[in-house]
Amino acid sequence: MLALPVVAELWHRSAFRPGRASLARLAIAAVLVVGSVAVYIDDFSLPSDLRTLLGETAFPDRVPRLSGVIAEGETILSEDPSIPVLRGERPIVLDPYMLIAVGDQHPEWRNELVARIGRAEFDTVVLLFEPGTAREWYRNLHLGSEVAAAIEARYGPPTHAGGYWVYRPR
Repeated sequence: MLALPVVAELWHRSAFRPGRASLARLAIAAVLVVGSVAVYIDDFSLPSDLRTLLGETAFPDRVPRLSGVIAEGETILSEDPSIPVLRGERPIVLDPYMLIAVGDQHPEWRNELVARIGRAEFDTVVLLFEPGTAREWYRNLHLGSEVAAAIEARYGPPTHAGGYWVYRPR
């Protein structure tokens, strides 16, 4: 989290002087490039990204961990907003961390989401943890207790797929 200010400060301190190449700046740039490439290679597939860029594959293929679990056209409530986004859909919850604060300021919005969950309006609910085993997580960090309790009451039992807990209506 602090990497950007630290790199910016190092960059500033290694200011270029006329007539001399700054080895410190070259080193910083090299580390940034190597780090970026390493992260990209670890998380993505270049051939898959090129096929997507050239329009040869659809966005649902970009979420291979859940491609066999969530069918095209299903309505998804996901704690991880990248899942619907990579499927070309708008996420219901964009920031599960802020949902607690927003729900406290606008309880009617939280109540509407809880009501939608209660009506089983979502074909699939995707969570990072099982609410029953991560109560503090859902009480203090993501979604909020009311939303997690509504999911537990209306959806389940979960299946574990691709690092996520996937729920269907009971």
